Amino acid sequence: MNEFKKDFREMQGRFSDRSGQRAQDENLYWAPIVVTRREIDAETERLASLPRPANGRRESLIVHPLAEANAPGFAPASRSGSRF
Repeated sequence: MNEFKKDFREMQGRFSDRSGQRAQDENLYWAPIVVTRREIDAETERLASLPRPANGRRESLIVHPLAEANAPGFAPASRSGSRF
């Protein structure tokens, strides 16, 4: 097994009968934000100028202002970033 393949235990989903119930929209909607090329280029330069860490990986996430600290994402249930 290599570092990119994970061994998960077998699991099975379940059905939840919602017959006769109203459809619900439980999604959380965030206002869109724009990250400019200039901002991305500046962050890329900043990362590239840092000393190389022991594992060789410099990383920065693009985080939406509404993201929770335990889920730093660009939109609900997603992550965006740069790696070098």
